[in-house]
Amino acid sequence: MLHVAFARSSIARGNILSINTDVAREVPGVHAVYTQEDLARFKVDMMNFFFISSEVKLTPLASGRVAYVGEPVALVIADSRYIAEDGASLVEIEYAEEDPVVTIGRRAAPPAGSSRHRK
Repeated sequence: MLHVAFARSSIARGNILSINTDVAREVPGVHAVYTQEDLARFKVDMMNFFFISSEVKLTPLASGRVAYVGEPVALVIADSRYIAEDGASLVEIEYAEEDPVVTIGRRAAPPAGSSRHRK
């Protein structure tokens, strides 16, 4: 039996600039490390409970950006849970961090410098 652990986002919101999985792949007992780029070739339909529109596609791992702390970015498959966790901790993820959206009012507010007025 193999085990999986996830490398998760450490930031609340931002763009993923790079993901380096080389060190994690070298850990003895690690069988594979995947990012969304690796999984994109497989057709995976995920249930979407948060958006009514089918235009919003969910992916198993973050793709291009993260939206919350703890969002899965990469997965590590290994001989044991401990080895998988060790491998996941070695995945290096570089972000361009953005300010998080923490209130509905902040989400509805126009961006700074915008000429849009609310009625």
